[in-house]
Amino acid sequence: MKKITKVVATAAATIVLLSFGVTTANATTAYPEGGTWNYGVSGSYTTSDYYHGSRTHKSTAVGATTSITAWTSPGVWARAKAISALGGNKAYYDVK
Repeated sequence: MKKITKVVATAAATIVLLSFGVTTANATTAYPEGGTWNYGVSGSYTTSDYYHGSRTHKSTAVGATTSITAWTSPGVWARAKAISALGGNKAYYDVK
């Protein structure tokens, strides 16, 4: 019962904060497979931006909606942006 109460209280607090225009940001930068990957949730969006200077690549953002980029040429950012869900948002990248 405590678990359910905590989840409900957290969801209620999130809804209250969002109704006042307060948003949370949870963005990260990593450097996998020789590229640069910026990903996370910011405001109403989940993003996945991947750059690689010498390999073809793509990125995907999943929330309430899903955004998948096409395979992108080396030296160009692959930018995916999806509307965030209240939880379970995901970001991915891929390289050839």
